[in-house]
Amino acid sequence: LGAFTIPDTITEIGDGAFQYCSALNGLVIPASVTSIGNSAFAHCYGLAEIVIPNTVTTMGYHVFYVCSGLLRVTLPDHLTEIGKGWFYRCEKLSEITIPAGVTSIAESAFNICPALTALTIPDGVTSIGKSAFYRSGLRTITLPASVTSLEAGVFNSCHDLIEILVAPDNPAYRSIDGVLYTKDLRTLVQCPSGKSGPVTVPASVTEVLQNAFTYCDELNVVRYMGDAPNFASSGYNDFTVHYFEGSDGFTQPTWMGNDVVEDAAPTAMGTWLFDHELPYDSDVESDPNHDGVSLLMAYALDLDPREDLSIRMPVSQLGPDTFSVTFRAA
Repeated sequence: LGAFTIPDTITEIGDGAFQYCSALNGLVIPASVTSIGNSAFAHCYGLAEIVIPNTVTTMGYHVFYVCSGLLRVTLPDHLTEIGKGWFYRCEKLSEITIPAGVTSIAESAFNICPALTALTIPDGVTSIGKSAFYRSGLRTITLPASVTSLEAGVFNSCHDLIEILVAPDNPAYRSIDGVLYTKDLRTLVQCPSGKSGPVTVPASVTEVLQNAFTYCDELNVVRYMGDAPNFASSGYNDFTVHYFEGSDGFTQPTWMGNDVVEDAAPTAMGTWLFDHELPYDSDVESDPNHDGVSLLMAYALDLDPREDLSIRMPVSQLGPDTFSVTFRAA
């Protein structure tokens, strides 16, 4: 088939119109087209790039399903949804911009897109469907304030994903050390699969969602600050669970299939660090926000180490015959 130009008398591309046209390597869609049906371009393995004109206002499901050679897509400005399975197994897809008017990203929309390493979710998206980014190549992702609904496994098995960030004014979710929780810190939603080192779970957490730690291969320790939460089936993981003396619900020698270590009761410093969204075992002499004030100094003065504390510190002046210290108001 090679390249093909759709005549400008066509207003609709029907269901499966180009399905399995594996030799199709170029397509021009005219501005006369207003709708694209289900699986319209599914299994078009040779299609590398496509521009959907702004006249298109509706698109069905599985539109680019298993277009394994697709590199980049330009979507129309007026879309309100990224549909179900649109880019399922588009394994070379690396360039796409979600239009600003989109309010939902449907189930499996970017499922198995390993070349998709970066994506901006626009403020206005309110819901993301089941497994929407399963096994994508994302390295970091930020949920805007508008996202209030996440279905199961949105970011499962994203092996390069090291952090899931959340806009501070999001009413439904928040992130601590790159791990996704509900806003009230009662549910751990997802630990990104690419996260390494230890993870500390707040004492307020009472539930860990199914597969929240699935394929977190680089994770070595999960430390629970409080009692054992309700823990759904977690799939494969291989880390050690730490809990503190006096916590309820943990079992020895294993809990939920993981080796268990009971630690002495948490130190006041460790609890303070975690309350300020810093790793429990942070180096107290460190200065993570580079304001000249160590964590130990901030702790001693009961200041928030996430703020710029340089403006709060006293200023000394040494003259020929005088020495003065000026303390600044909070």
